[in-house]
Amino acid sequence: MSSIRRTVGGLLVVAGALAAAAGVARPTGQPVSGPALSETEGLELDIAFYRCRLQRDSLSARDEGELARLLLQRGRLDLMAPIYGPLGFGATFEYFDRRTFYQDALRTIQRYHYPEARMYFIWNL
Repeated sequence: MSSIRRTVGGLLVVAGALAAAAGVARPTGQPVSGPALSETEGLELDIAFYRCRLQRDSLSARDEGELARLLLQRGRLDLMAPIYGPLGFGATFEYFDRRTFYQDALRTIQRYHYPEARMYFIWNL
């Protein structure tokens, strides 16, 4: 009797799994999405979003950090060249461009530019 119960129970489990798998809805057709935005338009929308959140809750350090990250533009170029055997030479050039929006009466916008250059030797062990 117990082997019949186990067999029936196992069959019920398999039948339930098959019914669940067959009942899962699969999307058909093309996904619906909005118009394609350029990178600049997306960046401006993100900045507006975090500014709005900071106006509602000015104590949110995470939102301030995200806004600062969005307002900092950065470019980097790394160059490496072998000299002899395991020795080499490398150079890194970075450029930071930051916009600061002051909350004064004139709503002053200040841009800061920070170019950096570093040179180094490479030794592969």
